[in-house]
Amino acid sequence: MLIVLLDIEFKAIDKDRAENQEQQTRFFTAQKEGFSNIAEGLKETIKNLNQTLLQTAPRALFGKPHIDMGDVQIASGSQFHYNLTMTNVGNDVAQHVDIFSQMYFGKPDDAASQRILTIRFDKDWRSHRTIMPSDVPPGSSALKTFYSPQFTEEDVQAVQAATLTLFVFSRTKYSDGTGTWYSDYCSDVQVPIQSAGLLGHPCPIPTSFRYKSKRP
Repeated sequence: MLIVLLDIEFKAIDKDRAENQEQQTRFFTAQKEGFSNIAEGLKETIKNLNQTLLQTAPRALFGKPHIDMGDVQIASGSQFHYNLTMTNVGNDVAQHVDIFSQMYFGKPDDAASQRILTIRFDKDWRSHRTIMPSDVPPGSSALKTFYSPQFTEEDVQAVQAATLTLFVFSRTKYSDGTGTWYSDYCSDVQVPIQSAGLLGHPCPIPTSFRYKSKRP
């Protein structure tokens, strides 16, 4: 009889222990899920807060460049200079500003040849030498002078016949409190035909005034 009672008692103890362990497991699982949900909520809140801070943080920004070509004269064996002015329209200092521009002959409205010009410009950008990068405060401008290709007689005839046009590419690299940024711009220069009121031609690269890049 004593052995039977002890067996019943042990079974009751084992049952109580199992039920208690199951309750504890459910409790800790619920706590873990609750903490996990809280952690995910905090992560999302922090992410949104960081995005808000990033959007409202002071930043430098370069808009459309001003390109001044003066009185362009097209003649065989000649080239002309042009001034490119970049204005910081943001609310933070643009640091280590590197402005680069190149001008190329290209077929108007020809996507394939324009893609080649884009690749050529990227190559020239990577190999160009930065000369005294400057800081540009908000509302201030930086000016650099560049040169067109030298014209041959064939170039002069092609430009005048509008079978070739000139594309001017520019890229500005700069830094501010939010990182390092790039600004790209491209436009066509159909001289002297363009002054007669003819429409311009699409440029081979998209305009982007503030973007991140892996370019060196």
